[in-house]
Amino acid sequence: MLINDTNLYKRLEVGIPIFTLIGEFWSGNLGHDILQRICSDYHSEPSSFSCFYADAAYLITSALNYIINRGHDYNDPYKLMAAIRTTQFHGCAGSVSIEKGSNDRIVDKMIIEGAKRNADGSASIYTIGNYRPFSS
Repeated sequence: MLINDTNLYKRLEVGIPIFTLIGEFWSGNLGHDILQRICSDYHSEPSSFSCFYADAAYLITSALNYIINRGHDYNDPYKLMAAIRTTQFHGCAGSVSIEKGSNDRIVDKMIIEGAKRNADGSASIYTIGNYRPFSS
């Protein structure tokens, strides 16, 4: 969850609507496996941003593996960037691929969330829907 409790309650107190557009976290087999491993090892749920870190590490590892298996020099930054840009996989935070001509990750799916105050004074975060920027 990207909205922490303190900010959530402050915004709801003054009547500011809360909507967030976040990436898909802990998705697929890899995402579920990583989440279970972290929860088991550290006895707490990690930040959703941990998915991005896991995907970044896997992206670099996959690119290096690709370079080494082909006998290329992994110290060559051009070879590394080319390998990173061609690597694609379904990671912890959804589909992972790099946008052509940039260093940005292509966002496959976003989740729209909202927050509301409950009758007992507590707050709830709920999913409004999904947004796929590249779907037609």
